[in-house]
Amino acid sequence: MTTIVHISDFHFGTEIPEITAALVPDVIAQNPTLVAFSGDQTQRALKGQYEQARAYMASLPKPSVSIPGNHDFPMYNPLARALRPLSGYRKYISEDTEPSYIDSNIALVSIDTSRHYFWKDGTVSRSQLERMKNSFAGVPPTACRIVMMHHPCFVPPEFPVHNQVGNADAALAAMSQARVELVLAGHMHDAFVRLTDPEPPHRPVHLILSQAGTAISSRRRSQPNSYNVVHVDEAEISIVVRMWNGTAFADGETRRFARHWKSAPTLTSATST
Repeated sequence: MTTIVHISDFHFGTEIPEITAALVPDVIAQNPTLVAFSGDQTQRALKGQYEQARAYMASLPKPSVSIPGNHDFPMYNPLARALRPLSGYRKYISEDTEPSYIDSNIALVSIDTSRHYFWKDGTVSRSQLERMKNSFAGVPPTACRIVMMHHPCFVPPEFPVHNQVGNADAALAAMSQARVELVLAGHMHDAFVRLTDPEPPHRPVHLILSQAGTAISSRRRSQPNSYNVVHVDEAEISIVVRMWNGTAFADGETRRFARHWKSAPTLTSATST
C-alpha cells in the first residue's frame, strides 16, 4: 500500500504553535510514502516566513513534493511581484514549482495554478494541461495517476465564499481523458472529498477530488485545522481527513473508492468515524 500525506495552507506568519508542534509527530506516525504540500506555505511571502516554512518542512518525512499558492507571492513589493514573483519560493522551498513523483504504484504530477496578476484566484493553461498529459506517458496502467494543484477545480455549494480555478471544466476534462484518478487541492481552508460523474466523451472516467484544509493556520473557515491521508492499493483509494479535535489530530471522515483499472468507476463505500 502507498500512503500519501496531503498537507496544505501552512500560512506561516499565522501558525498556531500548539497545532504546529502536534502535526509533525502525527504525520510521522502515518509512515507516508510521500508528503505532498499543495501551496500557501507563507502568509505574505516574507523572508522570515519562508525560513520558518523551509525549516518546518524539513522536519517532515521525505520524499516530498511542493507547489506554491497565491500567498507565496510578495504582497507588499509590487515590483518583485511583477518581475520576480516566486523568487522567495524558489530560494527557500524549491526551484521546481511543478514537481512530479513517479514510482511503480503512483504517478503524481503538479500544476501551478497561482498567477502573480491575481491575488486570490488562479487558473490552468492549455500548455499546463498538455504537459500534464505528456507526463503520464509511459506510466503503467496499474499506477494511480494523481494531479496536485493549489486552487480547486470544484467548489461545493456549502462553501460559496470561494471560486474554482479558471478553466476548471477544461482541466477536469483533460484529467479525465488522461485517466487521472485523484486530484489534490488546497486554498479553501476547508476539507472535503467528492466524486465527479463521468460525462462521455469529454470526461470518460470519474475523478476523486480531495480537498485539504489548512493544517496549522489560524485562518480557518468553517472547520478545524486538518490534513488528509490517502491510501492507495491495487483495488482501492481511501482518504482519511485527520482533523484537530482541540488536543490532537484524529480521524474524521473516511471515503473509499474503487480504482479505475480494477472495476467500474463507482463509489464503493463512504463512512464517517
